[in-house]
Amino acid sequence: RISLPQKEGTRPYRLTLHSDLLRSDGARALEPQPCQVVSEDGWLEQRDTLRLPRGWKVVEITFMLPVGTDDGIRLTFDCQGRTVDEWVFERPGMYRRQLRLPPEAWSNDSETELEFASNAALPPQPRRGERRWLAMRVQEIVDLTPEPDEVPR
Repeated sequence: RISLPQKEGTRPYRLTLHSDLLRSDGARALEPQPCQVVSEDGWLEQRDTLRLPRGWKVVEITFMLPVGTDDGIRLTFDCQGRTVDEWVFERPGMYRRQLRLPPEAWSNDSETELEFASNAALPPQPRRGERRWLAMRVQEIVDLTPEPDEVPR
């Protein structure tokens, strides 16, 4: 609850909140930054590798899909030749999804590499200096893995 002082006129207040933690389930702050997890510019190519730091088992990915197809946009995440998850979207836009890795896909000793594939990418002609075949721009990846003492028994 935030109290604001009374003011003259009808112009609304603009209130900006800054916080590392705006989730009730206590997501840990992102380390490393998405550009280090994905690539320097945050883009995943149509076929690319997503690298997650060691110990990350559940992540929330905020991302943008720049184009679509008549059959929808299909994103797949594979690890060691097995599909971990597959997401389907009807249109381009901004999205947020959780990716849960099965036990055989993650490691506490090294980073996890997921093979990423998309059936949709930028049109053949690059725009705004973008490279060809960019499929998904990752805005943020947050580790949602519960701490060992938070795991239900």
